[in-house]
Amino acid sequence: MQVSIQRPTEGLEHVITVSLAGEGLKSIVDAKLKDIQKTVRMDGFRPGKVPMAMVKARHGQQVRAEALEEILYDSFFKAADQESVRVAGILGFEDISANDGEDIRFVTRFETYPTVALPDFSAISMEKIVANVTDAEVDAMVERLREMRKTFVPSETAAASGDMTNIDFVGSIDGVNFDGGSAENAPLVLGSGRMIPGFEDGIMGMKAGEQKVIDVTFPEAYQAAHLAGKTAQFAITVNSVQKSVLPEVDAEFMKAFGIESGSVEDFREDVKKNLTRQVGLSLMKQNKENAMTALLAAATFDVPKSLVERELRGMMDSMAKRMQEQGSKMDPNLMQPENFREEAAKRVSLGLLLGEVVKANNLKADESVVRDILALEADSYDNPQQFVDWYLSDKQRRAEVEAIAIENAVVELVMSQAQVTEVAKALEELAG
Repeated sequence: MQVSIQRPTEGLEHVITVSLAGEGLKSIVDAKLKDIQKTVRMDGFRPGKVPMAMVKARHGQQVRAEALEEILYDSFFKAADQESVRVAGILGFEDISANDGEDIRFVTRFETYPTVALPDFSAISMEKIVANVTDAEVDAMVERLREMRKTFVPSETAAASGDMTNIDFVGSIDGVNFDGGSAENAPLVLGSGRMIPGFEDGIMGMKAGEQKVIDVTFPEAYQAAHLAGKTAQFAITVNSVQKSVLPEVDAEFMKAFGIESGSVEDFREDVKKNLTRQVGLSLMKQNKENAMTALLAAATFDVPKSLVERELRGMMDSMAKRMQEQGSKMDPNLMQPENFREEAAKRVSLGLLLGEVVKANNLKADESVVRDILALEADSYDNPQQFVDWYLSDKQRRAEVEAIAIENAVVELVMSQAQVTEVAKALEELAG
């Protein structure tokens, strides 16, 4: 096999020209056709007795194409290995010559992996987010838990925001009722934002048994194009009004959240523990993102286009699969490659950079760190240790957590040397 290579003065795209004896192609084709002959079925012949000429006539062209593809890839990678280049992706085969009785010759354009020079971590500036769960935030969470378990009781007073109403309504435009604009005995919590802007406001102040006609304008971007931007009249009848009642934080309420002691102190401690776990997960995610972004901004290297395209296609396939599983309609405007390219390039760049940091610093997934990561997730389960053991019992699940542990090790390394500014945030800022 004869090999010549063109190495670029800049960038990652290389060109290899390969020439090799054509006998190999003929040998592969003959072997494949013999295998086919053993099992192929044709009218008038027993299996294994079909004449080779007929097998070649039916399958020869396809078999030759498959054999040639095998030779191209196999020979290319042998040539790349001979020239000591690390192939990131093949861009295409060109000028293929493979005539019977002649040598095979082809040209391959391909990209190599870049040389990634690690930046000086001490020159990196980044923010580290810190947060502590305060008593006020525990109070706010207790109120949210009460809201989750609120009940509604009939009321003769005027409807206000937060009240549950039961209504009949008929919608019309210029005196003509429109499809989908009517309902009977429809439950509606005022202020929930379920209806178009202005509809719920129009019910505020009405009492059970009252009727009213209100004008409401559909948004310009309303999903039903024939209604978008138009003003409609809704004849509304309020059948009932119910006021919300929040439960007391008593023994029964606390037992619903697993606090059998009925102690307010135990309940608040449990709420704080859960909030602290959520904060820990959020801080881990956001500080990792900050460190990765700062690290990536400090490094400069070429990124193989072929790897970006591969990542891009993988992202598109994953989204299409998720939408299919959810029964969502595919949006052609959303599923455009350019919508994924920037994020795909970032993922590939970060993957190459992290790989170099891990290799240069011999970072590994420490078992205790792996278990600490899982402990944060497991704390919300009735039997945390059972969850941890289950997760680590599977090689693929364990590998996923180990990858996170290694990423965390990279973050710790970067933050230990970088210029870090701590920024305190409240819980609602973390959620935002």
